[in-house]
Amino acid sequence: MTMDRIRRVLHRPLILGLAAGAVLLLCPPPVRAQGPLHVAITNVPYRDVFAFLFLHVEALGTQEFTNRNASVAQKDSYLGFGLGMFSAANTGFQLGWKGTYQRYKADRFGLAKPDGTLHCLDLHVGGRYFPKYPTFGFGKWESGLAFRLTFSAMAGVSLFLPANSDINKLWSLSTDLTAGLAISTGNHPSGLMIECVYRPLSRTLNFQSASIGPFVTVLMKPALAFRLTYLFGP
Repeated sequence: MTMDRIRRVLHRPLILGLAAGAVLLLCPPPVRAQGPLHVAITNVPYRDVFAFLFLHVEALGTQEFTNRNASVAQKDSYLGFGLGMFSAANTGFQLGWKGTYQRYKADRFGLAKPDGTLHCLDLHVGGRYFPKYPTFGFGKWESGLAFRLTFSAMAGVSLFLPANSDINKLWSLSTDLTAGLAISTGNHPSGLMIECVYRPLSRTLNFQSASIGPFVTVLMKPALAFRLTYLFGP
């Protein structure tokens, strides 16, 4: 083997070695990790909330009043408004409170003249089933409709606020039961709730009536209505 051939054979590995060294100098290897690498998954199908604030309107129901002393009865539609709050626990069972104002017609009993209107304020605490994940849905998860089955049971007191009557009993125990659907869009649980609300307890009200006589006892019978609620998630 001649010297020129030997030089050519040695020259090629020398050039490759110099090129590899330049690459290592310009692009040093990554520093070894000092501890375990933790990865947090943030793209979950639910936004974290701590509690829901809600506003509701109650309508499409009737309230019947009867009078034990003079056998007078009245049944008319009524309107209600309210607000409240319930928790957003992962278990699906929530705790909450609400206040609801209702306006009733009771002019046949000589109550709350001159407009014959009875004003009532319910203050309730209780629980609600509101699941973290939808019961069913339509469309894509990010932009479709999500439906949650929900129901609640609350109890407390009803405060009667008449305009011009001598009321002997200003309050009564009360409760309401609701069941319906919560409707939201995408992965955010804020949205609308459509429910039936049922008040199973009869409520009594004692007052002095100018048209019927003193110490009249009015019985408010159980009532059924529809409630439309909007949920505000923080």
